[in-house]
Amino acid sequence: DKPALAPPPLTHYQYAEWRQVRLGMNYHVQIDEHFYSAPHHLRDEKLDARLTVSCVEFFHKNKRIASHQRSYKRGYTTLNEHMPKAHREYAEWTPERLVKWASQTGEATAKVVNAILSGLVHPQQGFNSCLGIISLSRKFGGDRVEAASKRAIAIGGISYKSMKSILVNGLDSKPLVDDVYRCLGPDALDRAISQVRQIYHVARMQSVRGRTSAGASRQRFDHRDIEGACGQIGIRERSGRSCLSRPPK
Repeated sequence: DKPALAPPPLTHYQYAEWRQVRLGMNYHVQIDEHFYSAPHHLRDEKLDARLTVSCVEFFHKNKRIASHQRSYKRGYTTLNEHMPKAHREYAEWTPERLVKWASQTGEATAKVVNAILSGLVHPQQGFNSCLGIISLSRKFGGDRVEAASKRAIAIGGISYKSMKSILVNGLDSKPLVDDVYRCLGPDALDRAISQVRQIYHVARMQSVRGRTSAGASRQRFDHRDIEGACGQIGIRERSGRSCLSRPPK
């Protein structure tokens, strides 16, 4: 029988475990505490994962589509060819490079960009938003974008959508909470907040009774001192909603 025998395999036998997994919307699959990429066009598809001590392989309809060296640490393993075109274009970008670029607009803008990127396990997913924020300076100017960044940080609106809304509505020109305290003092500000709460309470009551809308009732009051004091601390006049960032006493 010896002439008919095949040569021995070049590698030793490795035990393999099979799992059925689903490719996430970020084109990664979690295996234990690590995430591995697969072709992005198969997002949300069921895959078969073959796991050995040293290797992770993914199969789709019995065809191998990805192979990675297995890692036992928290983190991501991503191949460029698995990324969508938009993400591949950003492959040469790094979070540090984006933050440095944003810092040319100002310190607050750099903080906003850093906060967006640090809040994502896969930073490439935040590059579009960060580049959008940086590009706002071309339309609105660097000084306004920096002021909008300070407001976004103050109200917790760390996103491109929030930044653009602040600029479009001209909220970047209104004073921040700390500025209001320095100008008016806590007692005057407390009185202003109390009056604003009363205004919105009356508006809601009249709206419930069908007498007028909350927006129309709001326009009956001409409290410029209140708007100047509280416009930056949670009164969203356009929506007619009170969302005071400072809790009541």
